[in-house]
Order: sequence, then structure tokens, then C-alpha cells
Amino acid sequence: MSVLRSRDTVRVPALTLAAILLHSGLIVAASKAGECRAGDDQCTAPDDLAPDSVLHLTATEAVQLLCDRKITAEYYAGRVLASIERGACLNAWASVNAMRVLADARAVDKAHERGEDVRPLCGLAFAVKDNIDVAGYQTGADTPALQGLKVRDNSPIVTRLQQAHGVVVGKTRMHELAFGGTTINVASGPTLNPYSNHQHVGGSSGGTGAAIAARMVAAGFCSDTEGSCRIPASLTGTAGYRPTTHCYNAGGGIVPMTTGRDTVGVMARTIEDIMLFDSIFNDCPASERAKQGVKLKGLRMGYPREWWQGNGKEAQPAFNAALAALKKQGIKLVELNVGDIITTYRQEASAWTSIEYEMPRELARYLYQHNHTITINQLVDQISQPWIKEHLLRALHAPVDVYPSLEDYINMIQKGIPHLVQMWTSYFDDNSFDIMVTPATPIPTRPIDQSEPTVVLDDGTGEKHFYSEGYDDVYCRTNTVDPIVGVPGLSIPIGLTTDGLPIGLQFQTRPGDDALLLQLGRKVEGLFAPTPPPPMVPACTGCKASVKLKTVTWEGGATGPLPNDTISMYDFILNGECALKQQLAAGRADDAASKNAKHEEL
Repeated sequence: MSVLRSRDTVRVPALTLAAILLHSGLIVAASKAGECRAGDDQCTAPDDLAPDSVLHLTATEAVQLLCDRKITAEYYAGRVLASIERGACLNAWASVNAMRVLADARAVDKAHERGEDVRPLCGLAFAVKDNIDVAGYQTGADTPALQGLKVRDNSPIVTRLQQAHGVVVGKTRMHELAFGGTTINVASGPTLNPYSNHQHVGGSSGGTGAAIAARMVAAGFCSDTEGSCRIPASLTGTAGYRPTTHCYNAGGGIVPMTTGRDTVGVMARTIEDIMLFDSIFNDCPASERAKQGVKLKGLRMGYPREWWQGNGKEAQPAFNAALAALKKQGIKLVELNVGDIITTYRQEASAWTSIEYEMPRELARYLYQHNHTITINQLVDQISQPWIKEHLLRALHAPVDVYPSLEDYINMIQKGIPHLVQMWTSYFDDNSFDIMVTPATPIPTRPIDQSEPTVVLDDGTGEKHFYSEGYDDVYCRTNTVDPIVGVPGLSIPIGLTTDGLPIGLQFQTRPGDDALLLQLGRKVEGLFAPTPPPPMVPACTGCKASVKLKTVTWEGGATGPLPNDTISMYDFILNGECALKQQLAAGRADDAASKNAKHEEL
């Protein structure tokens, strides 16, 4: 049972959330000091902590209160559910079962009362991306064919979460089949950025990013094939972490793209939070370099020129300030040329080789292992995003000798990937550094109706650049080579761009140096400008957002469209009445007046 109605796929029962919380004794006027007990109708937050203040706690802070029994898991879950309902218009959630969430939280409280050790998470509420299996929930991957198909078993990573006494809140929205970087979906609607509700949230793990940024939860699972944890983290002012490939065990309990690049990751608000979760989920041992620790003074850090070129002018001041903060600590930036590895990646081991060869086969395996009654052909036929459907149809029906052929795939596995691994590690070894720094994304978010397939980037040189494969050429720019090498990556928020939007800085290491990366992240995150929270009541409140597909024509080039070209495949639609709708209408009127004034001047 769900009490939310962020989209049609989420069913609303007769009981409202408020009724459920009142019935559970979670909405009360009084509070008392000391230890809370399950079912205690006087158990709220401590006297010096307002009810909504628990939502602003980091995961580590919330765990401290939960483990010290200053609040119960049930109380915390109730505040989380109230926040989810309040921000429903953001469309961050695919499904939430409020009764189950409260029951699971209550079970943790009762286990504690029986004297059981409920550490390390003590009932912390946690989001799960909708391509990761949770028993009793659908794993919908935001694609029509999988809606309503519940799974019987947890992914191993979810079992690990529950064994650590974490509470699954629900399943978060994502880009359809994780095949994109905006979380704009035709069938289920776009997920809206909490900082600017008419703009996208990044992807493919956009729902998790939106939920954390909007203070619905403190942390959640993402998945990352080509930046899908780190891109939404950069665009929502959160921290996003991709571990070394295969160090987080999701087993067969994740809707796959490519087995060689896919990994579950974690998003949260601080690196301390991510270190907590990594200690629970990471199966790989710490490297010798990590055991030696990180000292900032005198630290050499790789600065790849190609991945620092062409940033948006609105983001560059934040990047400059962040780099200056690193240098102030005695860190030396070591410039290097990565053009050779970019070329090798494109020629020998591009993502398209993996995706087009592996994805149809892996999806078919997933359907078979879960005893779903639909076939891979039926799944592809129902895909709502035309270009995703086009890619998978081509992959399904291509002749065996057409790229990527079996020979192409074998060459990538046997030659291309080892070559890239050797090149990547050589950068570190030959230049005597252990950490590399890049933009997490070169630009912040963009309006939903100006994001796909074309992204406009103004780098401040006086000429705008038009990228016809926007999220791939722009948002994934610094997140393409590392997944196939198996590299861990970490996006850290560094404040706001000149137009008031979040942006992140990325750090990467050698494969296996996860602990070293997180140690570095923990030491530097406090050096950067803080990222303020978004409004607790979104401007979209009262509206339901959707997108409508339109015909896209593009005959222009990198310098801009021709007169009849379109730069977006979407019309952004708001049904209902909300402040956002009024703001957008006023903005369009201002734009029209400005254009008319210029026309009259001519």
C-alpha cells in the first residue's frame, strides 16, 4: 500500500498519511527527554530539535540519534514519509509503501528493546533506485513493460542494508532503463530538480538525488554505468559515489545495462555518510595506499587538461574557488594530457560496444531469472523513449556481422579494456599522484524543455556550443572512461554556480583505492563553499508535471541550429495550479516582450 500520488503508478489508499501517522502515535504535541520506546506516543524529537529538523540531519547524525534512542526509527520514518508527501510534485519516487515502512521501522525499535544490537544503522530510512530488487516491491526501472511486476527476492545489496538495520523507504525514479542522464521520462514524467523545479535533476539516478536534496531521506542507493551516481549528485548538491566495479554485490538483483560497467553506488549529503555506508557494503579490502592515510600538504593531484576545457561560464567561478581552496592546503595540481586515453576509449572500448552487445542479452537473462512473463522483444516494444527504443531494436535485430559483432566485443574484452587499464594506471604511476580531480559535470542543470537531445553550453569565449547528443557529450564527459576501467569516483558539492544552481567536483583514483578516495573526500569537503538546502515546499506544489514528445529536426552543427531546427524533444507541461506555473508564464511573457521590443527597435 502506498500513500503517495506523485504519479499514476503510485496508488493512494483511503487512509491519508496524516491519519496513518496519528494512528501510529507519531504526530504528537509533547516531547520528553531520555530514551524513546517503540509505540510511545510521547516520543518525538529531543526538546531542542524541531520535528522537521530531523530531515536536515546527515545520515551519520540521524544514526547517532537513532542509536542513542533520542528518537525512534518509527518517529524518524514518520517524518520522512511526511516530507515525501509534501514534495510529491517533484516526482522523486516510483513507489512507497508507507504502512510497510512504519512496520519495518517499528520492528527495529522492538528489536532494540529486546536487547538486540541494531547497529550500525539503527533504523535509518534509506532510498532504493527502482532498478534494484526489493522483495515485495516492483522493480520497474521506469519502463512501461516492468510496471506492476513485483519481485520475490532482495538484491544482495538490499539484504545487506536490512541486516544492518536500515529501513527501505521505497523505490526512486530513474531515467528509463538507466539509459540517460536527465531522468526525464515520457511514461512516468520528469523528476524535477528541488533547486529549480522546471529543470532536470540529472540521471540516471535522478530520483535518489532529488529525494536527498529535498530532505526526504538522508541517503540512498544509486547505480552507475557512465556517471549515473555522480551526475545527479553534481546537479542536486549532494555527494555521489561510484565504488570500484564489483565491490558492491548486487548479484542478479538489478536491471542490467552492461555487466562490465554497472555498479550500485551510494548518494548522501556528506562524505562521512558515504564512508559509513561503504563500510557496510564494500566487499573489497583497503589498498596499502589507503592504510597509509592522506595528507593534504604536499599532495600531488592529477589535473587532466582535456576534462577541464569547455566548462560552462556559470560553473567556472565555483570550480576556480574549489581549486584555489585545494591549492591553499598545499596540494599541487599536476597537469596531464588525457587525449590519448579518450581516443583509445572511443576506438577500442566505447560504452556503445558494451551496451549494444550486452544490454539485450542481460535484460533477457534478468527477465528469465525473475520468471517474468514478458519477453525481451515485448519489453523493447513498450519502451517510451524513442531513441532508447531505437538503440535496443537495432541491437536486437542487427545481423551478426554488424557492429558490434562478437569479434568486436571479444576485441574489447581481450585488448581494449586491458589497454585502457594500463593507460589509466600509468597516468598515476608515471606522474606520482594517487588522486585525479575533474568537474563532476561541466555545467549545472538545464530546463527540461531545453535538455535533450541538444544541450547549449556557453563557455565564456563569446561563442555558444550546441551538443546534439547533450548528456553524452556534456554531462558524461568526465564519467565515460573510468567505468570500463573499474575506477571509483566521488562527486562532492562545491556550492552554487553564478545562476544559483548546485555543481560538484569529482575525484578519482586507481581501481581498488576506494578507501583512499573517501579519506581524501572527507578531508577536503569542508574546504568548499556550502550548498544551501532547497525550499522545503517546492514551487511545483499543486501541479503534476509531464512531458510531451515532439518532432526533432537538426541540420545545424556545433555552432548552432538552422532556422527550422529544434533543440528539444520535449514540451514541459504542468497540470494544475502552482507557483511554478505562474513563474514560467511570467517568464515567457517577459521573453516575448523583450523580443517585441527588439523587433520595434529594428
